[in-house]
Amino acid sequence: MTNHYYNYAIIRFLPYRDRGEFINTGIVMYGNDGSFAARVVDANYPRVDDVFPALPEGLFAQYLKPMKRELSRIEALASDLSGNLDAQKKLFTHLIEPTEGLFTCSQAGTLAANSAQEALDELFNRYVHHD
Repeated sequence: MTNHYYNYAIIRFLPYRDRGEFINTGIVMYGNDGSFAARVVDANYPRVDDVFPALPEGLFAQYLKPMKRELSRIEALASDLSGNLDAQKKLFTHLIEPTEGLFTCSQAGTLAANSAQEALDELFNRYVHHD
């Protein structure tokens, strides 16, 4: 029986905002079990070159590194707040607010799963790897 619910957003790489083209590059989520997690592709993710062949070499990796650092910092903060679901929700909501940067997040969705790891794997495989 599934009794955990996870709110999630898809992290998107959007190098040409005026065209609206993007690729899904990660997931951020928090759950009613106190979990908060993020997973992002590696810097050599092949879809970047496939979808954006004219993108300057190294640009994705250049911007991915600080974004991953920030996600790690936020995960650590959320871990400190693990008993406070309201604070985690506010952190998540702030994280997925629309931005003007190269990375942005989708609107939030909800998934029921047995565990945070199961939810993160399912979401990452579905939205990033397209399995």
